[in-house]
Amino acid sequence: MVIIIGLVLFISILACTEWHKSVDKKKYLIKNSLYLVLSLAFLFLFGPLFGFSPLKIGYQTQKIENKIIIYPCGWEAKKDQFIQLANQAEKNILDFYPQQFPVTIILAKNNFDLFRFTGMRGGGNNSLGRVYISSSYIDEGLITAELSHYYLFNTANRSSLYFPRWFDEGLAIYLGHSGSTAKFTQAETLERLLNDDRYSKDLNYWNGFGGQLRWMWQIYRGGYVSYMYTHSYYLVKFLIEEYGLDNFYILIDELKTNSSFENAFQGIYGFSTNQLANYFASSAQQYLLQMRNL
Repeated sequence: MVIIIGLVLFISILACTEWHKSVDKKKYLIKNSLYLVLSLAFLFLFGPLFGFSPLKIGYQTQKIENKIIIYPCGWEAKKDQFIQLANQAEKNILDFYPQQFPVTIILAKNNFDLFRFTGMRGGGNNSLGRVYISSSYIDEGLITAELSHYYLFNTANRSSLYFPRWFDEGLAIYLGHSGSTAKFTQAETLERLLNDDRYSKDLNYWNGFGGQLRWMWQIYRGGYVSYMYTHSYYLVKFLIEEYGLDNFYILIDELKTNSSFENAFQGIYGFSTNQLANYFASSAQQYLLQMRNL
């Protein structure tokens, strides 16, 4: 979604600049209106607006209870397996969230299709109110994690930009800590990231639009991906286990009305997210010391 917003802003600014400089503004508008129609058709048929398109080339749709499943044509057996995993993943989510939401889940045929739909090269993604899963990464843990994002956004009625990445991603791994996401729950990785001075432990680094961009930049660079997800998972785990699940639920409820995540957080816990980072680092070092002594 961040990529789409950035692309739309860039194109809009460029179009306005060129229109202002053009001599024949009417001709410019007609020509570029045609380009706009063709571009939109491409985005709906083959790009990130595919989930909204009435014509889904190469895919078919099935509605099952609260879920709309979009999957590749001819994939009946794999679709049935996917639905079983999606149902179990949703049960995991509903053990945490009280309200069930309608959801559209798109099973991408391969990583290339996932990329053209979401800009991601593998795994899963939430984009424009749709959940996307690559067929190369079908497992309960990943589907649970992606549904966690969807349910958090809908429960709090907030966009992804509202949440610090560590909170959103950490909760997703906390709820979906099996299968392909289990690699982000390893104590060995936690120890490496805590001892790596090059990796920033500043939680403000992941806030807002800038935090989204920095997170995506690391995803594409592949530099600290395992650190980021592992750090986020253990932060949320620490917050829930140290300060109670009830407070965590109260925080999510407060996020519905508070315009600032940081203000909501401080109001519930009585300390800032920066202080949380320090408390967590101290506790994590003690945890790792205990693990070594076992």
